[in-house]
Amino acid sequence: MRGKRSELPDKPTTVLGRLRRDVCCNTLMIVAFAMMPLIAMVGSGLDMARAYVARDRLQQACDARSLAARRLLSGATLTPAAETEATKYFNFNFP
Repeated sequence: MRGKRSELPDKPTTVLGRLRRDVCCNTLMIVAFAMMPLIAMVGSGLDMARAYVARDRLQQACDARSLAARRLLSGATLTPAAETEATKYFNFNFP
């Protein structure tokens, strides 16, 4: 069985067959396909970072509003003047 040829033909006729036998630029294709999930992960990380920043800014604006309203309160009831001032603080901190 020394002279027996392999089962693979010398010249594949299909595109996938040619790609399987061709070893030129294998690294390029692997890197190209690996970049897709890498770019998706980086994009997701940026989106999450922006969401965290927006949430923190909203929390700071809510805190500023409550502190401004509490500073103007004299009793336990919320007056329209205190509510207006608190809304101004919120809108200034979270446009």
